[in-house]
Amino acid sequence: MGTDVYRRLAAAVDARKGNLRISLANLLMNHWLDNRDRNSLFVFDAPEHLRNHERVLDVLAYHRRVFLTEEKARVAAGITKWAGVLRRAATN
Repeated sequence: MGTDVYRRLAAAVDARKGNLRISLANLLMNHWLDNRDRNSLFVFDAPEHLRNHERVLDVLAYHRRVFLTEEKARVAAGITKWAGVLRRAATN
């Protein structure tokens, strides 16, 4: 099975993206097919529909609070622990 199947799949997903300007599935699949260097770094700007999405902003705010040691990290169901920079600095 060649890459043709995966390119057609990516194109089919892209065709059904609706009002979105960009399909991340299509973008990532085509990048994976075009660049097989395991050490490469793929940097792209987040699409507009994710930049201002309420759930994405909530998760970013949570990770910021954890990183700044304002809130414990949720590491498993019902389990939390300090994981921010102050905690890591204290253990080093």
